Amino acid sequence: STRQRFAAGGCDAWGRFWVGTHVDAQDRPEGALYCLHTRIKAQPELVTVERGVVSTGAVAWSANGHLLYWTDSGRHDITSHAMSQPGSWPPRLAPAMPWARFPAKPAGWSLEQPQGYQGRPHGAALDQAGRYWVAMEEGAQVLCLGPHGEVLARHPVPVQCPTGLCFGGTDLRTLYVTTGRLHRSADELARCPDSG
Repeated sequence: STRQRFAAGGCDAWGRFWVGTHVDAQDRPEGALYCLHTRIKAQPELVTVERGVVSTGAVAWSANGHLLYWTDSGRHDITSHAMSQPGSWPPRLAPAMPWARFPAKPAGWSLEQPQGYQGRPHGAALDQAGRYWVAMEEGAQVLCLGPHGEVLARHPVPVQCPTGLCFGGTDLRTLYVTTGRLHRSADELARCPDSG
């Protein structure tokens, strides 16, 4: 077994908290997705929903809460899972359906020679129109994806590692983006001083 830690999480339409893990050994899919349910006058209950993940970058839901989007940053992919009996406990997911996949980082990749690398999907959120927005870590961009995982728009950001995002403001039309700084090179930080 390898060391792992909780990574990304979020609440579903029924107030349950879902959280996935990140495995330090990126070649070993030993991580999992968990769901925590707290009920009035009852002990909180944590259940394992799925296993076999490398690094959970994001969990997000369709507007009606019936479809879970799960980003595995370590595998550069996003899967969708229909919720079997939405809102029931314990939660059950239908088998994963491939939804969007991005090329892995090429050997020898560097900032000076990006070689078409788009980055790996990380933090994500759905907007009110059902579009999926995802921060592409190491790709210096945020992508907007359509209902079949197709890229609708690319939005460059002034940092190499956008890590998370959410919508806010009174009308939910403002996109807030978090960025990474830890373990980034001095050269990158000099070029991208807003990192972190």
